[in-house]
Amino acid sequence: MEWSDVRIFLAVMRSGSYGEAARRLGVSHPTVGRRIKVLEAQAHQALFRRTPDGLVLTDAGDAVLGLAESMENAALAMERRLTGNHPRLEGILRISCAEWFATTPQPPPSRDIWVGYHQDLRHMDRLRAMLDIADAMLVAM
Repeated sequence: MEWSDVRIFLAVMRSGSYGEAARRLGVSHPTVGRRIKVLEAQAHQALFRRTPDGLVLTDAGDAVLGLAESMENAALAMERRLTGNHPRLEGILRISCAEWFATTPQPPPSRDIWVGYHQDLRHMDRLRAMLDIADAMLVAM
């Protein structure tokens, strides 16, 4: 049994459809269906059944769900150990605060927290932006 097939099994279980599982994994819809068929052939029984609300686990699928999740956790732990990566936070963090708080000296954050993260710090003055918009509207009149 291949980890990639188990990963697809978990994605289908979590999303309830081949299409959404394919989108989340970055593979095609037919690939998801094909890999689930391989797993079901190896198990000699269906792992999912169709309902009006989407795909749900059969008793056989439910019986191996915990094992599949354990396999996923082990694979992710192995990947982190081998690559030296720790779970990373990604995305944009916007912090908004009152002017008095922004102008009051604050202790610097611990550098250890931010090691390994890309930092793109920007100061955005919303009041200034609002005034710029108001000025532009007045000029246009």
